[in-house]
Amino acid sequence: MKASVFLALLAVAGAFALPSQDIETKDITTDFIINLINRMIESIKGAGLDPLKIKNAAYEYDGNLLQLKAFVEDLQFTGASNIVISNLHNNIFLSLYDFDVVIPELSLIVGDSGIEANIWENIVSAEFRGSLSIKNIRLAGQVRYRGSLIVGVEIVSIVMQTGIGGIEADVNVIANGNDHSAAINVFLNDTLPNTLENYRNEINALLARIIMAIINRRT
Repeated sequence: MKASVFLALLAVAGAFALPSQDIETKDITTDFIINLINRMIESIKGAGLDPLKIKNAAYEYDGNLLQLKAFVEDLQFTGASNIVISNLHNNIFLSLYDFDVVIPELSLIVGDSGIEANIWENIVSAEFRGSLSIKNIRLAGQVRYRGSLIVGVEIVSIVMQTGIGGIEADVNVIANGNDHSAAINVFLNDTLPNTLENYRNEINALLARIIMAIINRRT
């Protein structure tokens, strides 16, 4: 049961990026992961979520305490169905399962967008336009287990090795008439990637503990 929970978590983690890859192995665990992700990806593509293109959309809400207007123009989001399987390998002799998948790029382009809200007669407004690209999103790790799918599997430990190759942002953000573009671009291009890199070990350890906690709670 714990093995099936982990396989489902791994499949969901890759669900927004793996293209259909006609790979067949001699390992039923690996074949299960590949087939499950491929089915989920086909569903996402079929829903029109990659590529996602919005030429023009608007929304209005008029309530007693809240009035809201929002719009977006020329939005394009791509890359969510392009994951590359670098490695899926089950070493039955050492009871280790290695996985390594990469999303080469997630790209967002917004021609123009804005929102204006009136909350208890307090007006809040914001505008956003520009581009954002996240490179080489990597989800990798190693699972140590006991047993087999035939007699039952227990997950002993998980080691995660996640990371991103970088962020390229060129956005224009105005909130309540104040231009925050420079600060946000510095944060996205420099501060955030550097922080993720500096705390990579801690983030991976925390992610591994969260996954183990979910597995243990479900079994």
